[in-house]
Amino acid sequence: MSNYYGTVLEVKLFTGLNAEDINLTTEELDPLIEKWLLQAKAYIDQYTNINFTEEYSIIPPIIEDIAIRVVANKIKQMQDRYKNPNAKVDDNSSNFINDSIF
Repeated sequence: MSNYYGTVLEVKLFTGLNAEDINLTTEELDPLIEKWLLQAKAYIDQYTNINFTEEYSIIPPIIEDIAIRVVANKIKQMQDRYKNPNAKVDDNSSNFINDSIF
């Protein structure tokens, strides 16, 4: 069992992200996504007061989905910042996805 919920591949498929899209190699992008999945795991574990890797032999699919969505939202925000790093207060050209998880 991995140390986080979801997989790098699932995040890439869900977001459509390719390393080339953000000027990285796969060898650079995959560890970054793994780091973000670990962060998502920490958010989930703290919010639920459950460490699913210790308490369950199989991670519930809904927990994996939440982790993937947390990372996908982080990727979307990163992409928007790359496109428009100097956004102003009244600038609505950057549209964030509102995706409540909890």
